[in-house]
Amino acid sequence: FILPEVVNQMIKRPNLRILIEGHADEDGSEKYNLELSMRRAQAVADFLISAGVSANRIDIQALGETAPVVQGDDEDARNRNRRAVILENNPKMY
Repeated sequence: FILPEVVNQMIKRPNLRILIEGHADEDGSEKYNLELSMRRAQAVADFLISAGVSANRIDIQALGETAPVVQGDDEDARNRNRRAVILENNPKMY
């Protein structure tokens, strides 16, 4: 469970912004999976916000079933593709 560590890093690095990507497996329709992945990303954002991270430091994106981490339709592959990914999202200054 890495979310408490993300909160700690956000506190230590006040200029850090993050992007939370929500993902889904291929079960269900493409539209449903896109909505599900948005809810998944939003749930992570909500946890971080409830822990004191400012909402303006968090961006979310739904990718649905478009970016699987593994191929296949067995239970292990489906479980691994149901995820949220947290990425550093600091825009480059030019």
